[in-house]
Amino acid sequence: MEKCKEDASLKKLKPKRVPLDSGYDKNSVFDAIGEAGADPVIPPRDGATPKCDSKARRKVVREMMDIGYKPWSKKHRHGERWVCEGYFAAFKGTFGEYVVSHKAENMANELYTKVLILQEMREM
Repeated sequence: MEKCKEDASLKKLKPKRVPLDSGYDKNSVFDAIGEAGADPVIPPRDGATPKCDSKARRKVVREMMDIGYKPWSKKHRHGERWVCEGYFAAFKGTFGEYVVSHKAENMANELYTKVLILQEMREM
């Protein structure tokens, strides 16, 4: 399982930014994204304060407090996360929410194969 986690890590993927919804507003998520060298694009929950352990989260909270949600969202292109969420909705609608495989390596292979199939279906 550790190998699977390592293969799917943000460090290997090397994204420039990671847009997520406020359900991911946690210090550990901000830190993991920041450590991978990416910009966390996560709106803090209502009432968030910059008094937190995560430097990356503190920066976002301060900026959001200074300029507000809409300008922050536009500046960081937070709305683009819907492209990804739409893809996942299509994936889950086509294949369901579960994998059949039990071993981590086989799960990864199953998901990879399903992604390739979905790509082929979208290009038809």
